[in-house]
Formats: sequence, C-alpha cells, structure tokens
Amino acid sequence: IINQTPAPDTPEYGYTGKYCVKGNTIWIGTGNGRLLKSTDKGITWTAITTPVADFGGGINPISTADVTFRDDNNGIILRQNYSLSADVPPVATYTDYTLFKTIDGGTTWTDITNVNQVVFRSGIAYAGNVLYSNGSSTDNFGTSFSNDDGTTWNELSIESHTCLEFQSESIGYSGGFASSSSNGGVFKLV
Repeated sequence: IINQTPAPDTPEYGYTGKYCVKGNTIWIGTGNGRLLKSTDKGITWTAITTPVADFGGGINPISTADVTFRDDNNGIILRQNYSLSADVPPVATYTDYTLFKTIDGGTTWTDITNVNQVVFRSGIAYAGNVLYSNGSSTDNFGTSFSNDDGTTWNELSIESHTCLEFQSESIGYSGGFASSSSNGGVFKLV
C-alpha cells in the first residue's frame, strides 16, 4: 500500500515497465510525472518531482519517459515529447528527446541532452557504471552507451532496438523487430 497521496482530484497511477530497482530501492514512474520511491522494498513510499509530465502517456498523451538509477543518488530520465496529428487514428511525431540527470536521489534534475547528437528513442538502463540507451547518431533505432553518466555517447549498434534490460554488468538484452520467425526480435550483449 502506497502511503503517499497524489494531489487532490488528480488521478495518479504507476506504469508497467516504468520502474527501476537497485538493491532495496524501487522507483516507479507515474501518470503525473512523479517518481514514487521506496528504500525498504516497497513498505513505505515517498514522491519525487521530476521534469516529466507523464511517464507513460496515459494522462498527458504527448509525454512519456524512461528512468534508470546507477545507485540511490545517481539517476537518468529519458523524456520523449511528441505531437499528435488530426488523423484518425492520430500519428505521433516526436518533437524532442531530453535527458535529465540527478546526483542527489531526485531532489534536483539537470538537463544533459544530446551532447554529441545522439538521437534517443526509448529504453535507458545502467549496467554497473555504464549507461545504455536505444538511439544513435546515425540511426535513431540503434543502441549507444555512455561511460560518464550520459554526458558523451558511443554508438554500439545500428540495429533496431525497442527496450533493454541488464541481468548483470556484462549481460544485457534488448528487444527489437524480428525480420522473420528465426531472425531478430531479441538481442544479447555479452
């Protein structure tokens, strides 16, 4: 049971897949753009204000975000804003991708966007001290990595990736689009 109350008359809920867990600490992105944080495996919760309108686009349909933390203090948010066309169904056009960094557990966030022109798409995760994100400078569906918490980026691949997770510092998986029933769909970094 979350003991943090949302703003009065404002619906708020957490999103599937919009969370990060490190040790005993859990962060969950909400529809009001906050991170709910527990440092005791979910027994008690506090709320963190972020520069995000909505982590999943359910309340604010032109904003989504992904979050990852390296430890209790150092974290990154990848915010994606987009506009919707008048078409039926509407077509989303991404207008900006912004990276935000915290070094104080989310009390403050600093914009560290696209220092060397990486086009971010979705998915961001730490593997130890290395930060990975879907997006690259030559193909916005590839994958890049950063050894300095998102300040500079190095392209890893240009294959189409949609999400990523790490089992350890050296083993990671990324989803992608399959070109056939036996080719593509899941990528493994070892």
